Amino acid sequence: MQKTEVEFVAFPRVINEVSINSDPSLLSTMTAESAAIPFRFFLLGATGRTGLPFLAQALARGHVVTIFVRDVSKLPVALASHPRLRSFTGELHEADEMARAMGEANPDVVFVMLASETAPYSAVSTGTHSALQVIAAVKPNPMPFISIAAWGLGPTGDYITGFFTRTLVGIAKKLFWSKPHADFEKQLAEIEEARKEGLIRPILILPPLLNNREKTDTYLWGEASTMKDTMGVTSFVSRASMADLCLRLGEKAASGEEVPQWVGITNP
Repeated sequence: MQKTEVEFVAFPRVINEVSINSDPSLLSTMTAESAAIPFRFFLLGATGRTGLPFLAQALARGHVVTIFVRDVSKLPVALASHPRLRSFTGELHEADEMARAMGEANPDVVFVMLASETAPYSAVSTGTHSALQVIAAVKPNPMPFISIAAWGLGPTGDYITGFFTRTLVGIAKKLFWSKPHADFEKQLAEIEEARKEGLIRPILILPPLLNNREKTDTYLWGEASTMKDTMGVTSFVSRASMADLCLRLGEKAASGEEVPQWVGITNP
């Protein structure tokens, strides 16, 4: 029996729910193994905790994915040998090497799924900087550019209300998350400049806390301002579910559909 999933409807919509229990009129027979149109994706962070499920899902849906990684051996064998995978190696600061990879990929969407969780806490901004340099050189038209940040960044900082919650987030940023947070802020500033210059069409996914559980049958997502009363800074969403949303928004953006710049995702 085929598993059915909800087709995303056009914006605007307050909150979109992916659920096998939704209105049957919204259900499609699209399976996880095929997409209507195959696209070309370029991915940074393919060996990470979010990049791996995204890569597996994108290849399963028929897309061609080009990755730029430091060490291909970190990929599972089944993915590393996949016929629709194109692999290039290099460091994030090596824009020339990244340019060769992206030039051959000729991507429809660029995905950045990096994390600045270890010293020198600069992977996100460094990879983004190199990717934007390359996009400026090889793609004259605005490129869909999807990256993962965190709820509380960008405009969503104003959506965290209540004394206890704001105090909790403030302590977490100062004691546990100061360096990764600073690198995200640096990334977002450069993304905004690139958006103003017409280089990219940015789509920033803003999850709460993340875990490594399996992709859920139900998660909530929507434009950030409409999600503010649904999000909770102590809520969890799986990286696999977040990868699923990134993939589907990438498919929409590659098709020319409107996708918001700031997107929240959480469990109901």
